Amino acid sequence: MVTLRPHHVVIWGALAVAGLLPVWSGDDPSNAGLVMCGVAVMANGVFDHLTIVRTLGPQRCAPMADEQLALDRLVHEPGRLAILTVLSSVSDADFLFLQRMTGLTKGNLSSHLAKLEDGGLVTIEKRFVRKKPNTRIELTADGKRRVARHWEQLERLRQLGAS
Repeated sequence: MVTLRPHHVVIWGALAVAGLLPVWSGDDPSNAGLVMCGVAVMANGVFDHLTIVRTLGPQRCAPMADEQLALDRLVHEPGRLAILTVLSSVSDADFLFLQRMTGLTKGNLSSHLAKLEDGGLVTIEKRFVRKKPNTRIELTADGKRRVARHWEQLERLRQLGAS
């Protein structure tokens, strides 16, 4: 099985526009959509279905991928995915435990946790334990759903690649 890479799609778009443009001439509105898809693929340089659909509108360009497989960028970033994966296996964790488990620096971990908290995926509680500061992090219900959905999407993508 041949796997299409972004540069294959760019080449396809260029060939479609350059080689088939005369064939697509006419008053049929679907032809204009095909030409616009080829132009958009060339203009993007890298195939990004969502950008093309947003730019051209869903009527002009048929979907190229299952929208259900679009990955959640907040979850998918490697550092945040590591944090969320650790948190999904425990009820809660303190900052130092997460730092040891993920291998992130204090600054990176703090930055990722702030983004996850802003996105509603984790709750952060700062407290004192035996007169020492302690930061406790817990996955929210929405966070649990989004992590589970992310792993399901990755599995579907893996299965698509294997077939």
